[in-house]
Amino acid sequence: MMTDMTTPLTHEEAERRYKEGIRILEEKYGSVFRAPSEEVRENSERLRAFYVIQKYGGSITRQVLSQYMIPPSIAETVLSECGGDGVTTVEPKVSRAEQYKAFEQWACDHDSEQFTTEQLVEQSGFSYPTTLKFIDGSPYFRKVKKGLYECRNDRLRREQS
Repeated sequence: MMTDMTTPLTHEEAERRYKEGIRILEEKYGSVFRAPSEEVRENSERLRAFYVIQKYGGSITRQVLSQYMIPPSIAETVLSECGGDGVTTVEPKVSRAEQYKAFEQWACDHDSEQFTTEQLVEQSGFSYPTTLKFIDGSPYFRKVKKGLYECRNDRLRREQS
């Protein structure tokens, strides 16, 4: 299933490769349903790997494919077909708890400053409803009036007293 490396990997090309793999399994076993499940799964994993490569524009490493749980044997095969150049890495996703902690730290750093709800939404990176729920239940924010909140750092205020 090798193709010309100068052809960019498109959605259609990935689908064509998948269908070619299914066609080969059907020829070999008479029906894809008679093929060993491992070979069918392998073909599906190849399609998934092609989509990951397509997402990152072709510059991809084994590390990126492993972060998407692509088996190493499939990664090797697909990278040899598509020519990954080892440029792209994927940053681990920041957990929600870490995002909350960072937002609380930001609030502490901006003690006694007032911000609109929209500014807080932009700063937090959360949706509008999530931000509202968080700031309404947080000791780091005090509602001044509708749509306006003040950041509070009670620890800093105690130390200054």
